[in-house]
Amino acid sequence: MRILLILAGLIGPVFLIAGEPTMVYLVRHAEKVDESRDPDLSQAGLRRSEALAAFLEKVSFDAVYATQFKRTQQTVAPLSKATGLKIQQHDARDSKGFAEMVRGMPGKTIIAAGHSNTVPAIIQALGGPPLTIGDSDYDNLFLVVLVDGKAHLQHFRFKP
Repeated sequence: MRILLILAGLIGPVFLIAGEPTMVYLVRHAEKVDESRDPDLSQAGLRRSEALAAFLEKVSFDAVYATQFKRTQQTVAPLSKATGLKIQQHDARDSKGFAEMVRGMPGKTIIAAGHSNTVPAIIQALGGPPLTIGDSDYDNLFLVVLVDGKAHLQHFRFKP
């Protein structure tokens, strides 16, 4: 028997599902300094990465992932430091493979930093709906809750 409760919180509705859900937080990297192949985060991006860590400070993570690019790793670096979890790499070109790996982690809570094209691809590979992240949109945080083979999507916004 599955129980679904909706609680109105400060950050909007939160879904609590009985059982052993896998919680997958997905975030696009924060603002970057330029359009080169592997840029660092800008000062605004560094502030946003700190805001992400503060926004998620009460979440107990089992793993932190980022693609092989500096901007994604720098986005989750403050969260990695706060949790003591090492950033593990996932290949930006393999959204489906990453989703398959996540499906094999029942009961775990993870966060992964990706890109405007990979975050939607991972959400869809996990069973969520198609969506788009704009090139100048950096404040999205998605939570995919996997339970009983189904994906439930929550969308949050966070500001520095």
